[in-house]
Amino acid sequence: MFLKREWINFFYKFFDKKGILFFSFFFVITAIIVFFPSGNQFDFFIQSLFLLVSTISLFGIFSNFDKLGYSINKVFFIFHFLFFGLAPVIQFKKNITFFGGAKISLNVYIELALVLILIQLLYLFCYKYLKSYFLKKYNKKAKCFFTTDNQTYNYRTLVGVSFFSFIIFIYLIKYNWEVVFLKPSFQWQKNNTNLGLLGYALLLAIRKIPFIVFLLYKINKKSTSFIKEFTLFLFVLIVSFPTSLPRADVLIYYLPIVLLYLPKLKKPHLFSISFLVLFSVLFPLLNYFRNFDVSEIDFGMSLFETAHMDAFHNYAQIYSQQIITNGRQLIGSVLFFIQESQWVNRPVGTGQMLAELNCYSYSNISMPFWGEGYVNFGFLGIVLCVVILAILNALLDVFKSSTKTVLVKLLFLFFIGIEFYLLRGDLFSSFKKIFSLILGGILTLFFCKLINNFFLLTKKNKI
Repeated sequence: MFLKREWINFFYKFFDKKGILFFSFFFVITAIIVFFPSGNQFDFFIQSLFLLVSTISLFGIFSNFDKLGYSINKVFFIFHFLFFGLAPVIQFKKNITFFGGAKISLNVYIELALVLILIQLLYLFCYKYLKSYFLKKYNKKAKCFFTTDNQTYNYRTLVGVSFFSFIIFIYLIKYNWEVVFLKPSFQWQKNNTNLGLLGYALLLAIRKIPFIVFLLYKINKKSTSFIKEFTLFLFVLIVSFPTSLPRADVLIYYLPIVLLYLPKLKKPHLFSISFLVLFSVLFPLLNYFRNFDVSEIDFGMSLFETAHMDAFHNYAQIYSQQIITNGRQLIGSVLFFIQESQWVNRPVGTGQMLAELNCYSYSNISMPFWGEGYVNFGFLGIVLCVVILAILNALLDVFKSSTKTVLVKLLFLFFIGIEFYLLRGDLFSSFKKIFSLILGGILTLFFCKLINNFFLLTKKNKI
């Protein structure tokens, strides 16, 4: 009886009542998936290790560990549950590999499962410590730094900026309206954009502007106006229509908007449940509607057997081949903007590098964040990646819950979507994505001042 009470007290230390219920439900479902004899391969030890990976992920998702309804921390664990908990064990049981890759040995499954367990435990420790540290160090200086950006912009100015970016967008895609609604094939935009590679780089940033403008208006607005909001959202839809974007970009653009419109997602566990359900439904649907070669929709467990869930597979291939470049891939990712014509033998993205080394049937593949750490600096690189990500996640989660300023809200909303993209990788694409957001933000502020000054000048001339 005493031990039973101790266990109950232990659970209530980390979970609320609903948290225990959801954790238990998903643990049972996961255990059934893990041990159900659905393939031609079975290993109790390996499957138990990945059940442990999933269990730690579920703890991060449903515990009151970060004391937030939704957070970047929760996105971290949702990703690990889906891509490093469920996906590897389902692919293991059916002996699935992708793109013509080599079969993953039992030893690699065991070693990487242990590595993933250590990654999650180290992250939990770092995040918890850093979150407490940042909360204690949150002083007046920090408040002053994060409250210097509460500038409001005239609605007419914001509409002008969105319209101006729309005109530039249409010009860059050569007035090809098909690109507005349908995702072009791989490398199409890079080869078919006005102004060449410069135009392609500008296009990535321009597509972010209506999104940033909409967030600025939604965060700053003093009164509710359906017509005004709908007008600004219409520019977001036209420039960044969901079926014209990679699936990860849909998350980056539309998850922040959903969070702004559904404040109830702040309630404990509602965000996590919604995310898991929508991922299972929306992820396959977006693939179906953007790719007419797909004849059926991969719902349920069949989704985990597709190359969309290749993160562990690619990580395992890098690890089993012991590919370590001593930082070369990191340099290539950071300096992604230097063209191949100006840099002989410039490093390509790590996913593409793996594909070319192994002559895969497809080269535009992912490389998870931990694979990037390993390919650059071995196990030390993985540890550095864990610490860096824990610092970033803890800092943004702390300031998001402690301040109500525009800069902090924008940073948090940007990274809650980018977290998923960053974890799946590769780093080359992630740096490009983050840089385009930063450049989009700079261009938004520049266009706001430019158009605002234009309106002021027009008003003075009328007087």
